[in-house]
Amino acid sequence: SELNDTRMIYISTDSVFDGEKQGTYNEFDKVNPLNIYAKTKYLGEKSVKSINNGLILRVNIIGWTQKKKKSFAEMILINLIESQQLNLFNDVYFSPITVYDLSHIIIKIVKQPIIGIYHCGSKDNISKYDFGLKMAEIFQLADSNIKKISLDDMELRAIRPKNMALDVTKISKALNINLPGFEDSIRLMKQQYDNNKNLLN
Repeated sequence: SELNDTRMIYISTDSVFDGEKQGTYNEFDKVNPLNIYAKTKYLGEKSVKSINNGLILRVNIIGWTQKKKKSFAEMILINLIESQQLNLFNDVYFSPITVYDLSHIIIKIVKQPIIGIYHCGSKDNISKYDFGLKMAEIFQLADSNIKKISLDDMELRAIRPKNMALDVTKISKALNINLPGFEDSIRLMKQQYDNNKNLLN
């Protein structure tokens, strides 16, 4: 039937891990969500795993948003343009992918019969602080207002993992693709911004 030919693609998060691992997280690593957001995402994963044609993508998305809530990269860019102080964690690591690249990967997934859990991010990882510096460099903006802070110094309402770096070997092999690096993602955002300055509005 038509229903048997369908798949559920669930967008999950790199935050399902507690960040205690040294190195990148793969799909076999133990999940231990630390906050409500991560716990609800993991509950969603469990529901998708219970169906035959479920596909879970763990991601950390950057790029341009259409709503008022800005993405991490957009917030950095706004602060750089306005020369506002920017406090970024030097001990929180992630593997960001643009919504543009993710959408193209999902199109490939639709054409391939893969199911299960896949990590989908940049092929490398970087601290949030270094990501901010790299954005300033690529967008040719001053980085003097970027301040290095530690997650340990913040009294956040929600506990957050320090390490969210993803191993993307599994999806790279399954789809026979080479995922972009974080620098490729920033360069793509710069190219899109140069083509349309209204993206930040």
